[in-house]
Amino acid sequence: MRSTHLVTASARRAGRTALASLVVLIVMGPSAAFATPTSQRETLGKSPARIPCTPIPTEAPLPDGGADLAFEDAVYGVQTNNAYWSVVATRGSQGYDTDLNLHGSPANRCNKLGTSLDGSDAPTDWVAWDNNGGRYPIGPYVADIFEHAGGPPQILQPKYLAQFVRGSQTLSTISPLTWQPVGHPPQWIVDIRDVLLYAGTTYTFTVIGGVSGVYLLHSDTANSATWAQGRNTSTPFLYWSPNLADFFTVSHYGTFTVTPTQTSWYGALFVCDGWWGVPTSVNISAS
Repeated sequence: MRSTHLVTASARRAGRTALASLVVLIVMGPSAAFATPTSQRETLGKSPARIPCTPIPTEAPLPDGGADLAFEDAVYGVQTNNAYWSVVATRGSQGYDTDLNLHGSPANRCNKLGTSLDGSDAPTDWVAWDNNGGRYPIGPYVADIFEHAGGPPQILQPKYLAQFVRGSQTLSTISPLTWQPVGHPPQWIVDIRDVLLYAGTTYTFTVIGGVSGVYLLHSDTANSATWAQGRNTSTPFLYWSPNLADFFTVSHYGTFTVTPTQTSWYGALFVCDGWWGVPTSVNISAS
């Protein structure tokens, strides 16, 4: 369990009220900077605007670990246990496309915390949220997974992956020669790690493996709109266009650098648009 004070010998958590705006240089991949989440007006899926605050019954628990295969839209319960970033995700198959909303528990149509809805049919949809001090409380949440509006009518059988990653692990920034594995082989679509970045230090992230994108998430205790983020409100620091055949044999490789102006914990999110792929690792050097 990580300490909540940076003044300890292990340099653990503190200063959570101060979050960084980063000077970002992308060595490979698209130009990107931290995106501040904006409010989303729902026009798609199960949850249109201006609907009653009807309850959403939780149907099944979604355990932490690799991705689970499902064949019908469902409402999942998840439980966070630590002051970390966590994530839920879904990825459709064979033409079936899914979206998801994250709710507090017990869930209703009016207590949505985050959504993947943005009008596109991306391979992997996700919502990550921050349980670090001053953000959302540790405890139960609800993920509502449903068919993306306007899906092809010929789809007779829903088929998708659903995954929950309960935040509990960190990435080291003091072992630049060490490759740190991420993912949940053999079958995963997201993984997330907390990483502590210090003001004025430049960090270089190097990623290799069967990964499609890397996001570095941050939140502000004074702005609750930043405590839960989705693909539609975040910009990847690295991203490779989907080519599902790649994930069987190809290791993608890329680097990016960040220099925070304030000290904070961030969520390093790794996304795999395939159902499986070659192992993925990251190393981080500081200068």
